[in-house]
Amino acid sequence: MASDDRQILAAILARLVAINGAGGYTYDFSGTDKAAISEPPVMPPILDYACCWWIRQANTDGDSLGEFTTRSEFGFAVYVQITTDTVAAHVNAALDAAEDVRISMETTRTLGGLVWDLRIDAIEDLTSQALDLPEGVAFIAGILSTVYQRAAAT
Repeated sequence: MASDDRQILAAILARLVAINGAGGYTYDFSGTDKAAISEPPVMPPILDYACCWWIRQANTDGDSLGEFTTRSEFGFAVYVQITTDTVAAHVNAALDAAEDVRISMETTRTLGGLVWDLRIDAIEDLTSQALDLPEGVAFIAGILSTVYQRAAAT
């Protein structure tokens, strides 16, 4: 059976893929090769593109003996194409992409019952120049935390 965090990471990827450009979403990560479990590439294979990865896990004592409360952190990054390479266009694209991710993740905060709750701890807008990306690309990255309880040795 896949580890808890592996299942959670797959569910996070599914939430990124659910961003489909319709129903209030600005961008579309639902197409083939538009989202993956990977660390952020220097330049994604396609625009618009999203990725997610596992960062770390921390455990504290649970509610009863033999149980642990687990907090796992995952990273995500989104690259979107902008038609006008100005600061305003970049900031607007980053804000829209961040909103798409936030809405999608908060749609099902238990990720289908895998976790008690999830929270986006931070989203950061990074300029294309700072990352040496070509003109016309906006990039955001963030950290998402999940909390769940598990039995010892499982």
